[in-house]
Amino acid sequence: MNAFRTKHSLFVFCAFLFFTLTPVGGGAGYASGPLLVSLKTPILPIAAGITQEIEIFLDDSLADEYQVTLTSESGYGVLLFKDSPAVSGTILCKGGEPSRVPYRWSGPVPTDAPAEEVITVSIPELGVTEKAAFSVGVKLVIDDVQIDRQVPAGLPRPVYVTVRDEFHPHDPNTADALRGSDILRKLGAAPELKITLISDSPPRPSEAIADKIAARYLGGAGAASRGTAYPNEFKAGMLTIARTDGPQDGAEVRTVWTTAEGGYPEVTPPSPGEYRVAAAVKTLGATGVSTAESNPFTAEEEGGVSAGLPLFYDATLKILSASGVNAAPLAGQARDALSSGREKEAAELLGAAFKGLSGSAQIKAFGSYTGALISSGESVDGVARYLQNFLGGYTGRGVLIIDASGVKSWKTSPPGVQHVKSGKYLIIPFDTAKNFVLELEGSGTGDTALWKIVRQGTNKKTYKAGDWTKEITVFTSDAAPK
Repeated sequence: MNAFRTKHSLFVFCAFLFFTLTPVGGGAGYASGPLLVSLKTPILPIAAGITQEIEIFLDDSLADEYQVTLTSESGYGVLLFKDSPAVSGTILCKGGEPSRVPYRWSGPVPTDAPAEEVITVSIPELGVTEKAAFSVGVKLVIDDVQIDRQVPAGLPRPVYVTVRDEFHPHDPNTADALRGSDILRKLGAAPELKITLISDSPPRPSEAIADKIAARYLGGAGAASRGTAYPNEFKAGMLTIARTDGPQDGAEVRTVWTTAEGGYPEVTPPSPGEYRVAAAVKTLGATGVSTAESNPFTAEEEGGVSAGLPLFYDATLKILSASGVNAAPLAGQARDALSSGREKEAAELLGAAFKGLSGSAQIKAFGSYTGALISSGESVDGVARYLQNFLGGYTGRGVLIIDASGVKSWKTSPPGVQHVKSGKYLIIPFDTAKNFVLELEGSGTGDTALWKIVRQGTNKKTYKAGDWTKEITVFTSDAAPK
């Protein structure tokens, strides 16, 4: 420890929380003789679990033990002595051995300016006194939000959020005091990013149909509106603060939010259009929220989520996105699989994600999803081929699609099965472990067709128009249909 202490300006680096151990004393006349006092940080953010640390070091020449008194001059400081916390108290120190006393602030949270604390440290027996001063409280505000002016739609892009401490605008120690995701969590710092559509580009015909499918499933066009951002991409709890180049000539110190891995937060514009990104963060040490917006930027067509993806894949990604799933990585995986001819794998990926989204209502959700696909106007055979692969991820479920053009009435045994209507089609989703009996009565006005779809294949039956009654046992096993 001696190598780190002189009677001049010193800097001892403390690994704990990446704070700088800052000595008080030295060339400015604060320390002289045998006593040296150091601080863990010159700026103390206020939050539960965040403490200052007062370190006392007596010169090696003092072999005996001495009573050392510490006092908070503000009256709001609590020195965490081993016996009991107090504004003032005494510890026993020995020459050549450092002693440390934790400190926490118990006063009001500063809102307009930082509080100043002074810890007086004295050795009455030797007539020596030193004072350690530090600033209490920070106020973090967003200074700037930047993103590239032109980005590809559907792909995540980094956002550069610059922040500064209004309480200490020129002090480079701010970034050190705030570095570390745990510190930010304790402070309640929860930066958020929100992407907002300013104006969109006219959708391509296939994208308009995908929007229609998504809106049908979600219960309204508004829920699947173009320009919806992918949520949950920006994980505030993973952020740290990285200090940029130090200030020069009194310039204000600005820092940049980064993830714990050293990257930057990202947003994904879901479709072509013009957007803004807004960032918000709780102000630390004060009430309220600081916000800032980027300049408008444009998301171009190339690289969008819809690019290269067939209709049902595009629609499913829109549903997942609007329901709170981070669909951008999933879109990339599906696109890679499709480009390599692995259509089954791509659909299974979507099925697994959709199953996770559906929770305990999987049968009902799958029926609604099938009805939304049918509403696209695509052939039922095409829907069946896609769903067969989709069920590889949405396991344990199947569906019966009935073209009811020639059906007068229908019922099942046991009664009360989940069902959905989509135009002329009746859709009955089922659990692959529960067989049921379907009774149909023909109307004589048209043919009737049935598609039973499970993950292993599709079985199709057709009945000509007539006044007939059919009792059909639906074997729901997901083994290959016969």
